[in-house]
Amino acid sequence: MDKLTIVYVDDQSVEFLSKVHQDSRFSSTKKILLTGQATHEDTINAINNAKIQRYIAKPWQSEEVHEVVKKQLTHYILEQGIDYMPYMAILDKTTLFELLSKR
Repeated sequence: MDKLTIVYVDDQSVEFLSKVHQDSRFSSTKKILLTGQATHEDTINAINNAKIQRYIAKPWQSEEVHEVVKKQLTHYILEQGIDYMPYMAILDKTTLFELLSKR
């Protein structure tokens, strides 16, 4: 895997995620909205306009965030055709096996 980037955006998270979604350079980017400040309208916009894969609202548990990131990383690696073997220790095994069984 060439690069994993985690971006923390403060007040304009939904706007930022929408711009990422619209930019073809980031078409395979997995997007997670982790917030305690989003309004109902922000959440709807994130789902409809930014095409987020997951929304996690406060109060969140670190274990939940960790599992969501592992699952999204697993999806990304398989979708990109990256050899998953070097990353077995950090991938979500259940998601990996489910995706591989569908091939």
